Amino acid sequence: SASLPDSTPMLRTWLQSWPMAWALRMLARLLALPPPLPPVTSVPESSAVSRANLQQIREVVTETLSCRSLDDMFAGVRAAVHKLLSVERVTLLLLDGRTADGCASDLLNIYTLTRVPSHKGIAGEVVNSGKPIIVPDALTDMHFERAADDLAGSPLSPTRTRNVLAVPIFSEDRARVVGVMKVINKTSVKGDRKVEFAPDDVMLLEVIASLVSSCMARNEALIASRREQCRAEAMLLFTTVLHSGVSTRIKALRATAAAEHGTECERASLLVVDAVASELYIISNDPTSFGRRLPLAQGVAGECASTGETVQVIDAYSDSRFDSSLDQLTGFVTRDVLCVPIRIGSRILAELRALMD
Repeated sequence: SASLPDSTPMLRTWLQSWPMAWALRMLARLLALPPPLPPVTSVPESSAVSRANLQQIREVVTETLSCRSLDDMFAGVRAAVHKLLSVERVTLLLLDGRTADGCASDLLNIYTLTRVPSHKGIAGEVVNSGKPIIVPDALTDMHFERAADDLAGSPLSPTRTRNVLAVPIFSEDRARVVGVMKVINKTSVKGDRKVEFAPDDVMLLEVIASLVSSCMARNEALIASRREQCRAEAMLLFTTVLHSGVSTRIKALRATAAAEHGTECERASLLVVDAVASELYIISNDPTSFGRRLPLAQGVAGECASTGETVQVIDAYSDSRFDSSLDQLTGFVTRDVLCVPIRIGSRILAELRALMD
């Protein structure tokens, strides 16, 4: 087995210097309750919506909140809209991607995973205005995208767009539009005749859109709580490992495991500086990487080791600093990189590196 570099005694000193008080603080954070979830918007009894629809909406809310994932929620919402509004097609578009000035660039169709520009078409008008739109005759509307309609089918196809209702989906604080819910081709309850969208339809769809917003915010809160829990667990594990009586090598391996858990990355490694050989020695739980060496003055890891600064790379293969030689050896394809230096005083002993594929 490969031996550890000469900087190991200094690393051992650093590993043993972490105070137990920090472990206790991490334990307190781990036991803290998650933040309260945002409330789901209710429907006023005095609205123009019929009591039968109100009952259906309550059932939709109950079923939606019982969903375990956003995919299940999106599927349930589509089924609910079909049931409540008697339409031929339901589309849920969420803003995704950013331009250089920070504005949303695309609307992602959740059901087809296709993208459309956020400034075009009926959906784009809803994003810009933040108001619902009823289009009685799609083919004569200036905002209607005829090219997109041609893709929906031939003139004889029942899914060819005739009329449209689209409403905005707001963020939980209603500060910005985060998406659009759009329904196409209203029919009678029995489906035997074509009808137009009415104000009651707008109200119903706005309620569903508000439910989608609340569920998305709820999901984000749960994800944030889970991430915070993972970080607290990792910090506690890291501190416990440092004060354990195992060998420095085992400590390093367990520390990288804690880093993987806390950052939710695919791979984490400890790169120990070998100043004599001018190399970085890799300690990792991945057997294809453990024991390999990287040039000290090369790549993203080399920059972190030489400058003593944290280095983050969002797209590894588009960054000129990235060295892909390790990927070629291990078969791993790196997407994101985060390197954090470990030092005592001005001397850099090692660095922790997290990778995402």
